[in-house]
Amino acid sequence: MKVSQKVYCYTVIFIGCIIGFICIRQTVLSLGTSGHFAYDIISLLLLALVYVACNCMPLHVNENMTIDMTFMVIVAMVMTQSYEAAVFVIIIATPFYYEKDLKTNKVLNIFNIPLIKTLFNLANYIITTFLAGIIFEALGGVEGNISLPHVLLPYFGFVISMIFINTVILLILFYLEDKKGSLMFLLSALRSFIVNMIAAAPIGFFFAVLLNMSGGVYLSVLFTIPMLLARYSFKLYIKSKLQYEEMIRAFAKTIELKDPYTIGHSVRVEQYSLAIGMKMGLLPTRLERLKVAALLHDIGKIGIDDRILNKPSTLTGEERKQIQSHPENGTKILEDLTIDEKILIMIKQHHERYDAGGYPEHVASDKILLESSIISVADAFDAMTSDRPYRKGLS
Repeated sequence: MKVSQKVYCYTVIFIGCIIGFICIRQTVLSLGTSGHFAYDIISLLLLALVYVACNCMPLHVNENMTIDMTFMVIVAMVMTQSYEAAVFVIIIATPFYYEKDLKTNKVLNIFNIPLIKTLFNLANYIITTFLAGIIFEALGGVEGNISLPHVLLPYFGFVISMIFINTVILLILFYLEDKKGSLMFLLSALRSFIVNMIAAAPIGFFFAVLLNMSGGVYLSVLFTIPMLLARYSFKLYIKSKLQYEEMIRAFAKTIELKDPYTIGHSVRVEQYSLAIGMKMGLLPTRLERLKVAALLHDIGKIGIDDRILNKPSTLTGEERKQIQSHPENGTKILEDLTIDEKILIMIKQHHERYDAGGYPEHVASDKILLESSIISVADAFDAMTSDRPYRKGLS
């Protein structure tokens, strides 16, 4: 981490500590003067429990995006109690963070996450909630008054402010690390903004309606049940996805069994292609397709005679023609499977050239997919740097 980043992180943490202390003090004082001490304590503990559950079980839209359901709890608390109480819940719930990655089974908690990262994220959320809460009140929001249409302006003001402030704080950190990459972060943050606006924020409003009912806080734990079901469904999806990837890798290994010189070639081309794609800023969906196409780009060589594949001398015209048929053969092998059509095009085009001098269809540059060209470059690089029957690898 750069010095400028550290200074910025510690500054945010310091501001978060001050605001956190103010909010804890205000919440404790309000508990002592509310006249419903026991009920208020139970309410805070139950809401903290729901917050912890939301924090540990984010809802997955897909593999690369989640809905932050803690946002639901914060929205509801600001509307029905106070933004100081919301900050209080954020603070007491943070030590109990525990999440298991559904893909890798890796467990995340405050003990295996760098302390500065935990404190920065906590401070970010504290500052964001505090400032957005002030804006909520400035726009006429009153704790406990969620009557329509009066509450709409402060509600939307809070939601938009919450995400905007959070994005700005993170954007500055990313800008200090990578000025060019900060633009990609901004686009990703805006995407997250839209998802949370559509999902978590409206749920937060209905959660506030529930909390505003007499004894509604006791029903709040019911909100964790749909999250458990959604997480289980996504776990099943991840399992099927992993099985799909294992099948793809098994396909890739079949060609390597025919040609000992290409052992590891498909995996290396996959790695090189993904590295190029990420550097070029391809979206996760395109990277996923690129990954599969790179692994399977040579699957068509299964139908080519071993003597041709392993021939140490110059190929004849007919033999070269057979070799050049492998991209088209690959698409024929895979076309009956449930594989994205663009993946098939990438496999078919991975030997096409911008000057239309490639094969098998001599496609011109404007019709060649970018991903096809990426695989072509990665394939050529690995072919040049690896040993082949007719020559040693270049260094």
